[in-house]
Amino acid sequence: MWYFGLVLLAFVACFVSFAVEIATGNIAHIRNGREPNAGAAVLPTIVLVPAVFVLAAWAINHLYTNLGYVVVAVYGLTSVFVGVFQYRKARVTLQILRSRA
Repeated sequence: MWYFGLVLLAFVACFVSFAVEIATGNIAHIRNGREPNAGAAVLPTIVLVPAVFVLAAWAINHLYTNLGYVVVAVYGLTSVFVGVFQYRKARVTLQILRSRA
């Protein structure tokens, strides 16, 4: 059950990172005089990140009982919060650049 929660957390972290990647890509496009139509590479991330979360938790759990869930969950939540902060900052920058264009 805990592994399923880590997989869900990994998907949330992936989608937040996709949003940040798209926003920063659009900022680069506007700064270089192009149309803001950036995208994100979904395929390798959406497969690898959940697998890494589960394998890391499994490995740590074999060293210290149930500590892997906590370590990976704290890392995942920190990643989501930092990503949301970066996205909000990039979104403001993107709005300022769009209003100037």
